[in-house]
Amino acid sequence: MANTFVLRKEKNNIKLSLKFRQNRVIYSPGKPFEESDNTEVTNLIKHGVFSFELFNLDKHTGRLFKSCIIWEIKGKSENEKPYKKSRLII
Repeated sequence: MANTFVLRKEKNNIKLSLKFRQNRVIYSPGKPFEESDNTEVTNLIKHGVFSFELFNLDKHTGRLFKSCIIWEIKGKSENEKPYKKSRLII
């Protein structure tokens, strides 16, 4: 996560995610939120939010768009099962 702006709330969600993984409350393979990130991007692609084109160095310079992924732990209350949620913000 080097050179990434992470909100305090998001840092707390990462810590909570690691705690839940350690206690086997939430388990997903890979790094924390990796599976949730992949699900979010895959669903956006599936719904036609993105269109892809081949990269052309002459045409594409700099950053194409500003974006960030927000990580949350949902279902923190006693009656719910906690799960990870990623949201892509463009």
